[in-house]
Amino acid sequence: LGGKWFPFAWGPSECEVPGYAWAKNDKNQFSGAGTHMCCIRWWGNGESRECEMFSKQDDTAAKCSACGGEWMSMFKYRIYGQWISGEWQKNYKWQSRAVDPVNTWISMVPDYKIAELWESIVNVVKTKPLSNFIECRMSPTFGSLVGIATQEVPQPKLGTASLLPGQAAS
Repeated sequence: LGGKWFPFAWGPSECEVPGYAWAKNDKNQFSGAGTHMCCIRWWGNGESRECEMFSKQDDTAAKCSACGGEWMSMFKYRIYGQWISGEWQKNYKWQSRAVDPVNTWISMVPDYKIAELWESIVNVVKTKPLSNFIECRMSPTFGSLVGIATQEVPQPKLGTASLLPGQAAS
Protein backbone atom coordinates (compact mmCIF):
# COMPACT_ATOMS: atom_id res chain seq x y z
CA LEU A 1 0.00 0.00 0.00
CA GLY A 2 2.39 2.68 1.17
CA GLY A 3 1.72 6.24 2.03
CA LYS A 4 3.47 9.54 2.50
CA TRP A 5 3.65 11.46 5.73
CA PHE A 6 3.48 15.25 5.51
CA PRO A 7 5.02 16.79 8.65
CA PHE A 8 3.24 19.46 10.68
CA ALA A 9 3.88 22.91 9.22
CA TRP A 10 4.73 25.76 11.56
CA GLY A 11 4.80 28.36 8.77
CA PRO A 12 4.03 28.92 5.08
CA SER A 13 7.48 27.77 3.93
CA GLU A 14 6.92 24.36 5.55
CA CYS A 15 3.29 24.09 4.43
CA GLU A 16 3.63 25.02 0.76
CA VAL A 17 6.87 23.29 -0.31
CA PRO A 18 7.81 23.40 -4.02
CA GLY A 19 7.98 20.06 -5.81
CA TYR A 20 5.64 17.26 -6.79
CA ALA A 21 3.84 15.82 -3.76
CA TRP A 22 3.91 12.16 -4.90
CA ALA A 23 7.42 12.01 -6.35
CA LYS A 24 9.05 8.54 -6.14
CA ASN A 25 12.67 7.41 -6.33
CA ASP A 26 14.18 4.40 -8.17
CA LYS A 27 12.96 2.02 -5.44
CA ASN A 28 9.38 3.21 -5.98
CA GLN A 29 9.33 4.94 -2.59
CA PHE A 30 8.07 8.44 -1.93
CA SER A 31 10.83 11.01 -1.94
CA GLY A 32 11.02 14.75 -1.47
CA ALA A 33 8.99 17.09 0.68
CA GLY A 34 6.99 18.73 -2.12
CA THR A 35 3.31 19.55 -1.63
CA HIS A 36 2.37 20.70 -5.14
CA MET A 37 0.07 18.96 -7.61
CA CYS A 38 -1.83 19.79 -10.78
CA CYS A 39 -5.26 21.20 -10.00
CA ILE A 40 -7.71 20.55 -12.84
CA ARG A 41 -10.80 22.12 -11.23
CA TRP A 42 -10.74 25.07 -8.79
CA TRP A 43 -12.82 27.94 -7.57
CA GLY A 44 -11.93 31.40 -6.23
CA ASN A 45 -8.95 33.50 -7.24
CA GLY A 46 -5.81 34.97 -5.76
CA GLU A 47 -5.00 33.90 -2.19
CA SER A 48 -8.48 32.43 -1.70
CA ARG A 49 -8.19 29.94 -4.60
CA GLU A 50 -9.23 26.43 -3.54
CA CYS A 51 -8.80 23.25 -5.59
CA GLU A 52 -11.70 20.82 -5.97
CA MET A 53 -9.89 18.14 -8.00
CA PHE A 54 -6.20 17.29 -8.33
CA SER A 55 -4.66 15.13 -11.06
CA LYS A 56 -1.88 12.62 -10.33
CA GLN A 57 -0.97 12.28 -14.04
CA ASP A 58 1.00 15.53 -14.34
CA ASP A 59 4.12 15.63 -12.16
CA THR A 60 5.61 18.98 -13.29
CA ALA A 61 4.32 22.52 -13.57
CA ALA A 62 5.01 22.55 -17.34
CA LYS A 63 2.91 19.42 -18.02
CA CYS A 64 0.14 20.78 -15.80
CA SER A 65 -0.11 24.16 -17.56
CA ALA A 66 0.05 22.43 -20.98
CA CYS A 67 -3.18 20.60 -20.07
CA GLY A 68 -4.90 23.74 -18.76
CA GLY A 69 -4.37 22.97 -15.09
CA GLU A 70 -3.05 25.12 -12.27
CA TRP A 71 0.11 24.03 -10.39
CA MET A 72 -0.60 24.66 -6.73
CA SER A 73 0.05 23.32 -3.26
CA MET A 74 -2.37 20.78 -1.78
CA PHE A 75 -2.20 22.64 1.53
CA LYS A 76 -2.80 26.28 2.41
CA TYR A 77 -1.20 27.91 5.41
CA ARG A 78 -3.69 30.09 7.23
CA ILE A 79 -2.23 32.43 9.77
CA TYR A 80 -5.57 32.99 11.45
CA GLY A 81 -6.04 29.31 12.28
CA GLN A 82 -5.39 28.45 15.92
CA TRP A 83 -6.44 25.99 18.57
CA ILE A 84 -9.38 27.00 20.67
CA SER A 85 -8.45 26.78 24.29
CA GLY A 86 -11.24 26.01 26.71
CA GLU A 87 -12.01 28.24 29.64
CA TRP A 88 -14.30 27.86 32.60
CA GLN A 89 -17.06 30.40 32.71
CA LYS A 90 -20.66 30.47 33.72
CA ASN A 91 -23.05 30.84 30.80
CA TYR A 92 -26.10 31.50 32.89
CA LYS A 93 -27.36 34.23 35.15
CA TRP A 94 -29.05 33.34 38.40
CA GLN A 95 -32.27 35.17 39.13
CA SER A 96 -33.35 35.82 42.68
CA ARG A 97 -36.65 34.24 43.59
CA ALA A 98 -38.86 34.34 46.62
CA VAL A 99 -39.86 31.15 48.38
CA ASP A 100 -43.44 31.32 47.12
CA PRO A 101 -45.33 28.48 45.49
CA VAL A 102 -45.13 28.67 41.72
CA ASN A 103 -47.81 26.08 40.95
CA THR A 104 -51.48 26.66 41.60
CA TRP A 105 -53.96 23.85 41.99
CA ILE A 106 -57.42 23.85 40.48
CA SER A 107 -60.21 21.34 40.83
CA MET A 108 -60.81 19.40 37.67
CA VAL A 109 -63.45 16.95 36.55
CA PRO A 110 -61.99 13.52 35.77
CA ASP A 111 -62.11 12.54 32.10
CA TYR A 112 -63.97 9.29 32.72
CA LYS A 113 -66.86 11.19 34.39
CA ILE A 114 -67.32 13.32 31.28
CA ALA A 115 -67.23 10.20 29.09
CA GLU A 116 -69.88 8.48 31.25
CA LEU A 117 -72.16 11.53 31.08
CA TRP A 118 -71.74 11.75 27.31
CA GLU A 119 -72.58 8.05 26.82
CA SER A 120 -75.66 8.44 29.03
CA ILE A 121 -76.96 11.40 27.00
CA VAL A 122 -76.29 9.63 23.69
CA ASN A 123 -78.21 6.54 24.89
CA VAL A 124 -81.21 8.67 25.94
CA VAL A 125 -81.28 10.42 22.58
CA LYS A 126 -81.01 7.08 20.73
CA THR A 127 -83.88 5.42 22.65
CA LYS A 128 -86.54 8.01 21.68
CA PRO A 129 -86.44 7.27 17.93
CA LEU A 130 -86.05 3.53 18.63
CA SER A 131 -89.15 3.40 20.86
CA ASN A 132 -91.15 5.33 18.25
CA PHE A 133 -90.03 2.86 15.56
CA ILE A 134 -90.99 -0.15 17.69
CA GLU A 135 -94.39 1.39 18.48
CA CYS A 136 -95.12 2.07 14.81
CA ARG A 137 -94.07 -1.45 13.74
CA MET A 138 -95.67 -3.43 16.59
CA SER A 139 -98.82 -1.40 17.39
CA PRO A 140 -101.00 -2.72 14.52
CA THR A 141 -100.00 -6.34 15.23
CA PHE A 142 -100.37 -5.94 18.98
CA GLY A 143 -103.73 -4.13 18.60
CA SER A 144 -105.03 -6.96 16.38
CA LEU A 145 -103.95 -9.61 18.92
CA VAL A 146 -105.60 -7.72 21.79
CA GLY A 147 -108.78 -7.28 19.71
CA ILE A 148 -108.95 -11.05 19.00
CA ALA A 149 -108.33 -11.88 22.67
CA THR A 150 -110.99 -9.50 23.95
CA GLN A 151 -113.29 -10.08 20.97
CA GLU A 152 -113.44 -6.37 20.23
CA VAL A 153 -112.67 -4.42 17.09
CA PRO A 154 -109.11 -3.05 17.24
CA GLN A 155 -108.76 0.72 17.24
CA PRO A 156 -106.00 1.91 14.89
CA LYS A 157 -103.45 4.09 16.64
CA LEU A 158 -100.90 6.43 15.08
CA GLY A 159 -97.40 6.76 16.52
CA THR A 160 -96.32 10.02 18.10
CA ALA A 161 -93.00 11.44 17.03
CA SER A 162 -91.59 13.92 19.49
CA LEU A 163 -89.04 16.48 18.37
CA LEU A 164 -85.49 16.19 19.59
CA PRO A 165 -83.67 19.31 20.73
CA GLY A 166 -82.30 21.19 17.75
CA GLN A 167 -84.83 19.75 15.23
CA ALA A 168 -87.25 21.92 13.31
CA ALA A 169 -90.97 21.02 13.21
CA SER A 170 -92.30 20.29 9.74
